[in-house]
Amino acid sequence: MSRGAIDFISLMYNVDMQTSLIEMVRSTVILTLNPEYSQIDGGFYLLTDAFERNCKNVPDGRCKIYTNTRVKGVHYIENPNNSSIRPWVRLVIGENSTTIRFDSVIVSTTARAASLIEFEPRSLFIDKYRALRQLHYDCATKIAHSFSRPFWRAENIQGGYSITDLPIRFVFYNNFNTTANSVNDGAFILTSYVWATDALLWSALSKEQTCEKSLQDLIQLHNRSDIRSLVVSCEVKNWCTDQYAHGAYALFTPNQETNLHDELGKSIKNIVHFTGEHISYVHRWIEGAIQSSMRVLMFYQEEDFDVAIIDGGALGLATALNLAKKAKDKRIVVLRREDDVKPLELASFHLVNENQSGFINVTLLNTVLRILVAKTPNILIRDKETFLSVQQISDQSRMHITTDRGSLTADKIIFLPGAFTKTMMNTLGLNLSINLYELPSAIHFRRLQSSSNLTVSTWSFVSANGDYYAGFPQDQSNYLRIEPRINPTTMLTINSPLNRTNKPDQQIIDRMLTWVGQHLSQTIDLTNPIMSTDTTLDSMLSDRGFILDYIPSFEQKLVLGTDSWSSIQYIPAFAEILARLILTNGSSTWSDDYGSIIQDFSVNINGRIIQPETTPQPNGVANTKNNTALIFSVLLSIYFLLSVDV
Repeated sequence: MSRGAIDFISLMYNVDMQTSLIEMVRSTVILTLNPEYSQIDGGFYLLTDAFERNCKNVPDGRCKIYTNTRVKGVHYIENPNNSSIRPWVRLVIGENSTTIRFDSVIVSTTARAASLIEFEPRSLFIDKYRALRQLHYDCATKIAHSFSRPFWRAENIQGGYSITDLPIRFVFYNNFNTTANSVNDGAFILTSYVWATDALLWSALSKEQTCEKSLQDLIQLHNRSDIRSLVVSCEVKNWCTDQYAHGAYALFTPNQETNLHDELGKSIKNIVHFTGEHISYVHRWIEGAIQSSMRVLMFYQEEDFDVAIIDGGALGLATALNLAKKAKDKRIVVLRREDDVKPLELASFHLVNENQSGFINVTLLNTVLRILVAKTPNILIRDKETFLSVQQISDQSRMHITTDRGSLTADKIIFLPGAFTKTMMNTLGLNLSINLYELPSAIHFRRLQSSSNLTVSTWSFVSANGDYYAGFPQDQSNYLRIEPRINPTTMLTINSPLNRTNKPDQQIIDRMLTWVGQHLSQTIDLTNPIMSTDTTLDSMLSDRGFILDYIPSFEQKLVLGTDSWSSIQYIPAFAEILARLILTNGSSTWSDDYGSIIQDFSVNINGRIIQPETTPQPNGVANTKNNTALIFSVLLSIYFLLSVDV
């Protein structure tokens, strides 16, 4: 680009060319989302005043606020000779250096203000001081003029902003006088809101000089002589000269996100914590400060469990019930990515042997399982909570789980990620040979009147080209439901659930309609099929089997189940196997039918793990056809999970 083009971009987008490219892109993306801005009528101080009132209402004086009190020191205290004495923090505050003892401390100042606090012992805070010192901070200045009437409306300016190369740079025309009812009511605007080097100019001037110079720029920008006569007042805020903030916000320069970000947010001994917009990835915004506080809140609300089950739908709930029945002293949590039970389009599935069964109503199944879980005191369900990461606590054998809503610890974890299996296992270093498919949900056909006396049962059919279909009895509206099943040779895979299109594959639908026309033309009306408007995600191992096994390298702490829609008929058996893996630490002692089939669910079957720089070639394929009959016989010989007393 030419020098002029670069200067134009810098001017119009207020881009600081010396900052990190990622920082620039992130800021631009946030603005392109067209966020909805809000303001507090009467002033932002009303929010902090409300917090103060709520604090004073906390019983027993457990919440206190010290105003006009500087924090001089934060001293971490521990007794190296007596580990039974819990470490604590001594806070040094006020002009008289008053000391107060706390169990822990959260430092929520700006990074610049935090660097002025005396953290002791300094050896614990060397890296923290370095990060606070090196972090690039910017200035910001706001100049507001109040007018007797909104003159800009005469120029047909209703909100928005102006950009200029004058020192005021940006003028924002939102009328911040929320009580104004007419054009003759008073109004005030941000005559200038500037950042970085543009703000340094104003911070060196007095308030009077700033108000006068910015007004001159505004008059020049609008080329109006009457603006000065409309001025009522002027206010100026310079964050770089603020005695409490010592700067406006953090703005990473190149490599600072890599070198400083983690250290800025790191807690010291899990006793001294840090929050603030400079710790988040959303610099300059109140949302960034709120996001940073979530990490600390997650720490304080953290719960401990014996077993955590990640996702799994009906299988996850069934496994939790099985575990709770076998080990009544175990605390079990189920983290569900989805919302609470809701009607499912894909509501029916065939059982093990089509000629011996009807269908499973998945919505009803989930509802029943939720009712059973609600009656089981040692199971907790956390809905709408997405797993993010897991790591082993260094000085313990427990696992620490981070989610999008908090964190928790557990002795053992069962992963039932379904469509997210590939991506989730990659985060754990396990590259599975598993594919993700996006299927049309179903097609409904009305029964012909001439076939109304025929009884249609649940059925499945595999055509010569490998296409696989399942059908179900008519519903109350006299429609038959037909669904496609996975055919790896004719269906396209997707890389991630995030790539879901919710547009049914037309080739699959066309083949399905052709097959239906060839085989069911005497039973259903082919002229007006009803297509589902969404799709269904399903995953399948390359050998078409299932994994119920320990995840390698985690000392039997993590268990994986690769369930899918096609395995829903095996829920009781799979739940039994998963519970045993958690409670017995291995299958070598299983002497019953489960012991004879468990090897077919191993993660180590040849071809199931993609080795680095190799193409998966499944040789030792699980004998899934034989497993079907064997698992069904196991089902007949053990209790059915849903038969427990309600």
